[in-house]
Amino acid sequence: MVGDAVMFRLQLKQVEEYMISRKLPRQLRQRITGYYERRYHGKMFDEENILGELNECLREVLSPFISWIDTRKPFVQGLTLP
Repeated sequence: MVGDAVMFRLQLKQVEEYMISRKLPRQLRQRITGYYERRYHGKMFDEENILGELNECLREVLSPFISWIDTRKPFVQGLTLP
């Protein structure tokens, strides 16, 4: 399995190549790259899969820490969100 940091670098490389191919201005490319670095902190992981593997009790305890949680996902249905 590829590590989170390696996955992040591969994704960022694809984004950078895309921005160059679209001839985006340097300032905009830097802004987008900065966004990725702040958003993912150099790590990428399959959060949906991780949450899906937890039992219902743990997901419920975890839910206050996940403000974006999508209640339409099957692994979240039935939880009482704060």
